Amino acid sequence: MIEKEIGGQAIPVTQVYVPPQPDTHAGRPELLPGGRGGGAPQTGPGYAFTPEQLTSIATEWDELADKFESCRTHVRTIEAVEAPGTEYASINNADKIRQSGAALQVALDERVNYCRAMAQKFRNALPAYTTVDEDTAAVVTEKKGTLR
Repeated sequence: MIEKEIGGQAIPVTQVYVPPQPDTHAGRPELLPGGRGGGAPQTGPGYAFTPEQLTSIATEWDELADKFESCRTHVRTIEAVEAPGTEYASINNADKIRQSGAALQVALDERVNYCRAMAQKFRNALPAYTTVDEDTAAVVTEKKGTLR
């Protein structure tokens, strides 16, 4: 039962509101795609990171992998479940739970491997960054420039 009628008229709006895009890089244009910002422009698509950022990102990937690995102890419990009784429904249910645990174990292994591989990719990028920085410093020094 409606206690109070709300007056008005419903008119469909044909325009779609698009909210303004926030500045997610907080004044750090070097984090924009393509590495735009201070320094020499990047020649291709991608992102520019400092060596510290690369190390930090690799650490975050490793921490995520550690969390997936810690879940494996719970999976072992699922894989070892036993039927509460000897009737068909109990045995069948326990089998399905163990199969689910095995599938979860495979998924966790894949995620751990992926996270470890991503962490290694960021660590592998470190020498390339260091080499570019050193080469640039050598060129600037040869031309009697200064590094700021």
